[in-house]
Amino acid sequence: SLLGFLLQGGGSVLAFLVQFYFAKEFGANEFGKFNYYYGIIGFNSIFLIYGFQYSVSKYKNDVNIQAETLNSFSLLSLVVLPIAFIYFYLNNYSVTVIALLLIGTFSFSLLEIFRILYTTSFKSNKAIFLKTWLFNILFLLIALILNSKINFKDNLLLALVISYSVISIPIFLKKINFIYLSFDFIKKSFPFFLIQLFYTSHVYLSKIIPSYFYGYKLIAGISIAILVSRVIA
Repeated sequence: SLLGFLLQGGGSVLAFLVQFYFAKEFGANEFGKFNYYYGIIGFNSIFLIYGFQYSVSKYKNDVNIQAETLNSFSLLSLVVLPIAFIYFYLNNYSVTVIALLLIGTFSFSLLEIFRILYTTSFKSNKAIFLKTWLFNILFLLIALILNSKINFKDNLLLALVISYSVISIPIFLKKINFIYLSFDFIKKSFPFFLIQLFYTSHVYLSKIIPSYFYGYKLIAGISIAILVSRVIA
């Protein structure tokens, strides 16, 4: 629809403007460091989202699709997040950063899950509004408030995590009833997980791997370039 097109296009422009402002306000090094953390969150989320954007679309006529998706997501979280914690701990990440990365992974993935569910239930405009407009507005406002009130070197990461959590976790608590041990939907989604892993991992790895060789400033440039390409597309 025209409204959906305008929401999507406008949301992409808004996301670009917010990120461009952050790059200018925080500098290349801090902005690059933030995108490095964002790359970690995004890469971890692949193992929680698990290709559900494809499997939910395929099995959307199943009356229990929402419950199965949220339950499978919860079960995967109980496995993926502890493994991520061990990795972060062994690589000497600070306790604060570990907490933010784990909460960020969970809430980022959760918002994507709801985007998928809303889109397949013909509520795509709501999905776009939550994922682009509401998130970016909250992200900008919270980052500005934190930057003026708190002397914390990872304010952008903290603002990101708060923004995702404020949107996604209340919806999750409202919709989830209980977690039950059923791995059927996870099994059915495995081929789609492999597609997602090979199709999207390079986007997030491009924010992680170069930092080990060239530092955070290069990550800032790569991130802006990716945003520009998305707006053009």
